Amino acid sequence: TLVLLIAGSQVRSGYPDDLPRNVLEVAHTLQHNRDLLRSVPMYTCLETISREQKGPKQRKARSLDVVQVDVGVGQTEEIYSWPGQDTFSSGSLMDLVGQGYLATGIFDTFARNLFIANLGRVQFTGERVFESADTLHFTYTVPSLSSKWDVDWLGARGIVGESGEFWVDKKTLTLLTLNVAATRIPPNLPLKSLTVKIDYQMLAIGQEHALIPSAAENTAVELNGTAYRNAITFSQCHVFEAESGVLDSSQGLTEAVAGYEERRIALPAGLNLFVTLQSEIHA
Repeated sequence: TLVLLIAGSQVRSGYPDDLPRNVLEVAHTLQHNRDLLRSVPMYTCLETISREQKGPKQRKARSLDVVQVDVGVGQTEEIYSWPGQDTFSSGSLMDLVGQGYLATGIFDTFARNLFIANLGRVQFTGERVFESADTLHFTYTVPSLSSKWDVDWLGARGIVGESGEFWVDKKTLTLLTLNVAATRIPPNLPLKSLTVKIDYQMLAIGQEHALIPSAAENTAVELNGTAYRNAITFSQCHVFEAESGVLDSSQGLTEAVAGYEERRIALPAGLNLFVTLQSEIHA
């Protein structure tokens, strides 16, 4: 905690004090989280995805399944494998899972585009109490022409714009939660809305700290009202190497973590579970 407080106080220096507060808060916050995101090393986590669907005439969503994968994260790259496998695949998450609503880029892309690539127009809106914490609140927009949010829905593809909001700790300026909503959805995409919420945590790396997601939620609503929701948690995160470097391709990341055999508490493939219902199910 002491290290973070010192970092928070240092990041507020370096800018003229006579600038308006809203300008200073944006500058300090972007710089602080830019440094935390740039220090993220190669690491792995167990990603658990709980998927559910709600029809346009249904009152409650129904659970579809729970998917667990190992995800390896490097510089702008994410690679996946089934828990317990010795090597990671160079294919996408969809290639691995095969079907259903899935989202990638949650680990790094949204925060990196906002804080490192400076694609968003950020505004400070004031102090807020958010989930019992004293925070600073910001809103932002990313125009479609600058956006890198690529959506593939049942074979139809398009780039959507982005608007959102985020909260940072009032003392340290560290990012807590980022909410994202798609804007200017192309006509060829049969979507009414697309939203993402990401919660963040600090990952200790020796005496240093890096910022990584702890949980996420993404929701897509089709034009006919059918809604798909994924609740995602990231656990058992481990730094793979003490040093990180720029990788030119996913193949480089695949080779770097090829020997990763860390034991996981995960459900093995082919496991049979016997369930006893406590109450009757009515269709």
